Amino acid sequence: MATDGGVPGGNAFKESLRETLVEFARAKKRISYVELARKLGRDAQGPWPELDALSAAETEAGRPDLTLIVIQRETGYPTRFRGHDFNTRNLDDLSEYGKALKAVFQHFPPEPKPKPVW
Repeated sequence: MATDGGVPGGNAFKESLRETLVEFARAKKRISYVELARKLGRDAQGPWPELDALSAAETEAGRPDLTLIVIQRETGYPTRFRGHDFNTRNLDDLSEYGKALKAVFQHFPPEPKPKPVW
């Protein structure tokens, strides 16, 4: 068990970050940097090296990039996408992001609802 007290960049913080993103992905929702920062007790202002590390870990493990659900409130899109600044006027970025986001949502299906015991 991590004992870093939830310090950004520490193991407990990273676990909490991933758990929060998985929760949102299972609900088929995106989350803004501001909302994520509020949930994690962190400053919303970037950079977010924790997101970069999580992105790398997810893709290295053969999973879709879970961090794609973190978006700017103003645009509804991530700040960066596939190694470059996301361009909301670039049709390729928009199309590829849509496909990548769909893959995230498919990889993290909703939790099954418990069946009644009676």
